[in-house]
Amino acid sequence: PYPGINPRYYHYLFRTKLFSQQCYKAGKGIMAMRWRTYSPQFRNIKVPVPTLDEQNHIVDFLNWKISKINVLINNKKKQLSLLEQRKMAIVNHVLTGGIAGVKYKSSRIEGISAIPENWEEKALKWYVTSNDESLSGGTPDDYEMDYIDISTTGFRHLKKDPVHLT
Repeated sequence: PYPGINPRYYHYLFRTKLFSQQCYKAGKGIMAMRWRTYSPQFRNIKVPVPTLDEQNHIVDFLNWKISKINVLINNKKKQLSLLEQRKMAIVNHVLTGGIAGVKYKSSRIEGISAIPENWEEKALKWYVTSNDESLSGGTPDDYEMDYIDISTTGFRHLKKDPVHLT
């Protein structure tokens, strides 16, 4: 739209920490989430304006470099996914009877063909409970409790503190 301007150059520039700091300095607000830089102040922020040819070279370089970085990121994501699959395979193997030097017997559990001879198969009801203290309609309004959501639980530990509710 404007002669001598490559929009991609400003696309990159406006996402830098330096530009963000300039907007913050020019802005107003009582806290970070309410901080705003209004048009009159925004328009007065100074920015570097290279020649169009230099802008184009900068954009070409950044596009090339970012594409290389994205390839590395995708490769790392694939590696992490494969490692996660390997981890789960090991956990599954050990938890479903993959222990060396142990005699096995047939299993009636779907997906598990054999378990060690000394293991038992029992329904979950013998080990877990559910809704032991369900709240009824007659629960006082000021009743307090610590709520543990499934997302807060880890293996033998809590990932987050329970939420105290009234």
